[in-house]
Amino acid sequence: MPSNLGPWTWAPPLISMLLLIVLWLTDSNESLFIVINQQRHIPDLAWSSLIILGDSMILFAVALPFCGRRPEVIRAVIVSAIVAALAVRGLKWLVVEMRPVAVLETIHIIGPSLRKSSFPSGHATTIFTFVAIICFYTSKRLYRVLLVTLAVLVGISRLGVGAHWPTDVVAGAAIGWASAIVGGILSERWEGGISLTAQRILALFLLICTMSLLGIYDTHYPQANPMQYAIAIAALIFATPGLVRLARTH
Repeated sequence: MPSNLGPWTWAPPLISMLLLIVLWLTDSNESLFIVINQQRHIPDLAWSSLIILGDSMILFAVALPFCGRRPEVIRAVIVSAIVAALAVRGLKWLVVEMRPVAVLETIHIIGPSLRKSSFPSGHATTIFTFVAIICFYTSKRLYRVLLVTLAVLVGISRLGVGAHWPTDVVAGAAIGWASAIVGGILSERWEGGISLTAQRILALFLLICTMSLLGIYDTHYPQANPMQYAIAIAALIFATPGLVRLARTH
């Protein structure tokens, strides 16, 4: 993981944890959820389109064009994704929290009506993990700001679709960013992760994930299917030069 990142390393998870404390101290978790969830002027399509960007399969497709170009980024994405998945699964098992639909009488639901395993938000964790990795490997401040803004919107969309509490989302943001830090450090110790063989295996994995978006994979948000297909097709197009380079390299 690149050094000298300064506040971009520690500020996002610290801010997320501070927000989590504020929500707990002010007892505003439920009220904030209701305010955002009841924004009926925001189309369901907008919430659905944002929410799928927190789906791991979608983000694996977005990572595909890095194959054959930035092997260190692919390596960091995969390792960080494993760290994040383990953290989320462990916390969901340890922390028993019901989702909004199981607590509140009237909420706006888009997609599946989930009732259990609310903390933390897996989608928020996933998008913040991915965004953090990209932020670590780019020097463009504007890109970093835009990516973090997108991640925040994806997190908010989990409230819009009625799937999570604000505390779930801010915790997911902190966990995701921390997972990227840990994953980035661990990935650098996996020297074989950028070998030609490893690059080809990881590229094949990401390619399979991307192809599945065009057929068998279901994000459970059918309104966003056109966006899902568009992301997959765009990923395949932009990834072609790198994949060809990997296939021809001896």
